[in-house]
Amino acid sequence: MYYRQPRYFKDFRCVGGECLDNCCFGWRIDWRKDEVERLKSAEMSAELRGLVESAFTENGAMEGQFRIKLDDRASCPFQTEDKLCRIQRELGAEYLSSVCTTYPRHENKSREAIYRHCYTSCPVIIDALLNNENASDLVNVNIEGDRGKKVDVRFDETERRYKGELLDFYYELISDKRISVETALILGALAAQKLTEIVARKELGRIPEALKAFRRQFHNAEQLKAIESIKPNYHLKFAFLAELIEKVIENGATVLLRDETGTLNVDLYNLGERRLREMLGKREHFLRNLALNLLLEFAVPFRFKDKTIFENYSLYVAAFGCLKLNLIAVCSTDRAINFNTYAQTFRYVGDDKLIGMSAIFCRGVCQADDKAEAIIKRLSENKFTSPAYLALLVK
Repeated sequence: MYYRQPRYFKDFRCVGGECLDNCCFGWRIDWRKDEVERLKSAEMSAELRGLVESAFTENGAMEGQFRIKLDDRASCPFQTEDKLCRIQRELGAEYLSSVCTTYPRHENKSREAIYRHCYTSCPVIIDALLNNENASDLVNVNIEGDRGKKVDVRFDETERRYKGELLDFYYELISDKRISVETALILGALAAQKLTEIVARKELGRIPEALKAFRRQFHNAEQLKAIESIKPNYHLKFAFLAELIEKVIENGATVLLRDETGTLNVDLYNLGERRLREMLGKREHFLRNLALNLLLEFAVPFRFKDKTIFENYSLYVAAFGCLKLNLIAVCSTDRAINFNTYAQTFRYVGDDKLIGMSAIFCRGVCQADDKAEAIIKRLSENKFTSPAYLALLVK
């Protein structure tokens, strides 16, 4: 038993009040009953005591769970004016909830390993993905005192038994710098379609063999030529991805790509795409690093148990397409960008446009099951049920 995690994971440190964003607003902040009781039993100032006694309410959906009542600006009442935590400042981090001390870290189990990552809703993580080409390299780390531990074996009766193998396959594919990240995503869609067919035929034992065959096709010259010859379909990209951003995700920047008539404009898109390339320069690894982290965040290809491998993979592709379109949009203007979200306003310029836009977008999609499911539903309603259609979303 071991951890499998990106290189950035061990180096993560919260920057507190210096953060471009703020994880103390807009979230549902859960506390366990024992965590609340431990906090209430501590010696504290009268001011903090008043907040503690009024800040918590029972989470009716989960017995023994509480949540913090946010104020009228959707902020945690324990947040200070300098965006730090009153509990941590006065009592220490040991009195925080596990949610507060763990975020943005998260983990998923396979049979062989525990995959750990950080959510890209945290600007510190986006900064690492932008400025460190090797930030997303996966490394294995021993679990001290826990070597040889058995993992939950409930995966063994379904295709989920191959969760680790499938995630490693996709991680290897998207990591391959010999092909563009967009081409890699399309190759992944072809594999997801075949894997879904294997599962439908109840031939689960063929999955390892299929993964070996897919790997041999990574650099098939004829196949790569066919994929790279696909031309961008701006009408589809605008009509579908922009609709997802504006009507489902409801937190994006595509308004910057609309002309004076309110129409999404190809020239503005091309301008934003060129400026994005110029802004990245030698940091062209950024989009690939984002795609790799989204693999972990969406637990590809098993985000939802009731969806097929292809449906789950389609969600991942659509999310990447939406994120890339948002980045192009914020680069289409030289002006500072003001984001109004959760009753908070953020003003971004330069690299902060890329970091802030990515974090805000991922907060609204990667950790929101309702919106993720809505994206899958829209994909189905619009007949995006084949690799060819998914290719048009990322080209």
